Amino acid sequence: MIKRLEIPPHIFWPGMVFAILGGSVLANVYLLTQASSDGGAQIIDNYYEKAADWDATKAQISRTNALGWTVSAEVLPAAAGKTIQVSILGADKKALVGLQPTVTLQNPIKIDDVSTSEMGESEPGVYRTSVAFSRSGLWDLIIHVPQGTETYEFKSRVDVEGK
Repeated sequence: MIKRLEIPPHIFWPGMVFAILGGSVLANVYLLTQASSDGGAQIIDNYYEKAADWDATKAQISRTNALGWTVSAEVLPAAAGKTIQVSILGADKKALVGLQPTVTLQNPIKIDDVSTSEMGESEPGVYRTSVAFSRSGLWDLIIHVPQGTETYEFKSRVDVEGK
């Protein structure tokens, strides 16, 4: 006859309570480490002023859209790092020459800008700059184009392969 191993109830039930509580503690530790693994809270500098100036920001976006410009950005491989190429066409679909744009790199999941570079005109309406990306993946390019007393902003999200 085979003897069955039985755990006495005065050991089994307290053991179940400790197992459930221990599993809950382990699950919470895991969730806490996952929640804080992206660098923690992101603080927006001057958030109140940005919110208070929202009407001016929205008006600037409307003025930028009213220009009718077509701005396209792409990331090209280069010998050292990558090259950002931006083509700017006017409302009449002709290349806009003689501009002095700058490009700001942003990581889409972070608040702070990564870097800002001035762009040079390589051919009519095409502006380039060399940049070293810290990682592959999605990046936001914010192209600033000064024109008289105004500076117009155009945003583009690109997928960068390799560093």
